[in-house]
Amino acid sequence: MLFNMFFSDVVNSLQSRPRLFADDLALEVPGVGPDDVDAKSVILQRDLNKIARWCRKWQLSPEPSKTNLLLVTRSRVVRQAAEGLELSLCGEPVAFKDKAR
Repeated sequence: MLFNMFFSDVVNSLQSRPRLFADDLALEVPGVGPDDVDAKSVILQRDLNKIARWCRKWQLSPEPSKTNLLLVTRSRVVRQAAEGLELSLCGEPVAFKDKAR
């Protein structure tokens, strides 16, 4: 609860849909079609940059190695459009995963 209150200023400024659980954060960008992949990835990268700036401001160290990108779709066309996406957190690449833990 305390973390959510502390973190709310950055979460409220995000364009994607934030999902908080304990001290974990998931960012959701719904409605991605093959033509939207680039625009949605820009939104995600902007939000990751905001989170990185917020962490620097409060002298927190996020774990880029624990940050993953999960694409949830049945569409092969969307998957193909998303191949090669490169997102980063604090200068470290965000890994593409096939499933969430």
